[in-house]
Amino acid sequence: MPSINLYFVRHGQRIDQVDPSWADTSPCPQDPPLTAQGKTQARQTGKIIRDFARESRSLSTPVSFASVSKRITKEAGASAAKGDEPQKDWTTLQRITPPESPELGRFNSMNPQRTNIHRLSAGDSKRQHHFAIVTSPFLRCSQTAIEIAIGMKMATTETSNGDGSCNKNAQLRSNTSNVQVNGKDKDIVTISVESGLAGKLKWLSLEYVSESVPDSIIVQRMQDFAMARRDHEQYYSIDWKYFAKDRQLPTWPETRENMQERLERTLDHIITSYTAAAAKDKDTERDLSIVFVTHASPVNALLEACLQSPILVPVPNCSISRCQWTPLSTADKEDQLHLNEEDSNEPDLALLDALMQSKNTLTVAGVEGRWLLDYQTYTAHLDRDHR
Repeated sequence: MPSINLYFVRHGQRIDQVDPSWADTSPCPQDPPLTAQGKTQARQTGKIIRDFARESRSLSTPVSFASVSKRITKEAGASAAKGDEPQKDWTTLQRITPPESPELGRFNSMNPQRTNIHRLSAGDSKRQHHFAIVTSPFLRCSQTAIEIAIGMKMATTETSNGDGSCNKNAQLRSNTSNVQVNGKDKDIVTISVESGLAGKLKWLSLEYVSESVPDSIIVQRMQDFAMARRDHEQYYSIDWKYFAKDRQLPTWPETRENMQERLERTLDHIITSYTAAAAKDKDTERDLSIVFVTHASPVNALLEACLQSPILVPVPNCSISRCQWTPLSTADKEDQLHLNEEDSNEPDLALLDALMQSKNTLTVAGVEGRWLLDYQTYTAHLDRDHR
């Protein structure tokens, strides 16, 4: 079965985050663009997602686990909730050993038996990968999506060590005028627009004005992509076959409960659209990564939908959260492993590679399994000056 990964990314730095007066003179203050730093953040994000895909492709088997109680802390809803937030417990996750830990290689596991699994074999390198970027129609998200796509393709020219490792001296350039894409790169990068990924509109709008965001921005984004296609055709293509779940922005104002329901429907629609298309085309040799480019509150809501557990964590600009699809057969084997280790004093090494898995089994691409969260709001890929 092809690997299936979901990446949840918040947009890059907005102009109004560094210049609050921008909203006073803008004809559409609810829809700010990225800053130059925000675009750099997005390119760095595209590059690391491509690296993560190589990491996943080199894994011999998916990783799963049964219980993460010792990895989770609870915060009372009264302290975590704001405004109209529901009063319930939220799950805050924190990785014990960050992937960027100096004791480890960038993607190395603490399990010595898995130390070298992140090197690509010759067979794995031949597998094609489809990076399906699906973006909110807001300008800051669509600009982030474009820069992520460019960063993905630039990564193919900068990883030149021949063993799947990253060239540490490679630097992301600030423009694309002199960038050449590797002609042997067979991976596919597509971008599509989904209004269902918009943020919680009450929060988005009341920061500036007490008016709804016009639906015209959806048409404007599609026109922007069409106009930019000629300049960016070597980096990505527009997925005109994708049929958006929502053709208009959510009703304004929107409660958090309504936003959660909307994003659960949107998540299911996007996953079904891309996995069903792959199954129909019998793309058994093509791995799939769906990159959701959205806002801070939807990242939490989408993770909650995947893991079936309430989650509320800070979501920095261009942070990455990843969920990997783990077939049930693999999860069952891991569950048995943990049962056998309950009385052992040895640390559960599988837990060191993941944070949480979905509570209930789901069916994706006709296969039962669970989503496994192994990176949450990861920002180590960003230069310190760009965090």
